[in-house]
Amino acid sequence: TFYAVNGEQTEWSVRLAPQLPGTERGIFSSFRTFELFFDDLDMERQGLARKRLMTYMSPTLTEAPVYTQTINMTNASLYAMIDQCYRTGFELLAFSFDSGFDMESTNQSLLSYYRSVIE
Repeated sequence: TFYAVNGEQTEWSVRLAPQLPGTERGIFSSFRTFELFFDDLDMERQGLARKRLMTYMSPTLTEAPVYTQTINMTNASLYAMIDQCYRTGFELLAFSFDSGFDMESTNQSLLSYYRSVIE
């Protein structure tokens, strides 16, 4: 089943016959694991190492914005939601369906209202 010449092989992949199960275009690739070794028994240090690994492996888990949604576009409700987001640390306020927010509107009075809310 082995068909590659010795000089064509690399250290990391073994070339196999393409008809073998588990090979893609004749190259076998297995799953990978990442191990985290601790140099100390200190729990805080281990927690920081885990956090650094998660930030490296999947940054969207640690850097994704925290958001909330609203469906009420009245002045009082909108400003109350913005203040609540500020107080609680939310980074984004999204307008859900049926909120009345029309992103494609060319109505100047509606656009000026949105501008006043932003400013």
